[in-house]
Amino acid sequence: NTYGSTVPLTGRTLDAALKIRCDSTNAAYAIYWTRVNDEILDAGSWVANPKATGFVEASKKIKLDANGNGPIAIVKRTGESFFVPDVSASTLKRKELALQYGVGQIAMTTFEDGVVEFGTLSS
Repeated sequence: NTYGSTVPLTGRTLDAALKIRCDSTNAAYAIYWTRVNDEILDAGSWVANPKATGFVEASKKIKLDANGNGPIAIVKRTGESFFVPDVSASTLKRKELALQYGVGQIAMTTFEDGVVEFGTLSS
């Protein structure tokens, strides 16, 4: 019986879901984070605005602590969405990276078996 078990989105299905998220929120990018053992890793991404490419590529290399107190880990554990209205005033681990690539706002919410992060660029 496969009902009740979740199959993580991958490939084109994940790409389409992330593209729709960007299109519907006017986000510059979306990253799908998933837990693997005690780490949270990038499982896929979509770049809607080429200016966000550097941030997304650099973020892919980062491993996050699934048991930590970072926003992605907390969203994954609690199911509560998290919004960063002003990255420059935040305490995000990737704050400097985000500012370097012009990311101004970030939202994170549960999605499938992980967390989707999406953000907009500063004007």
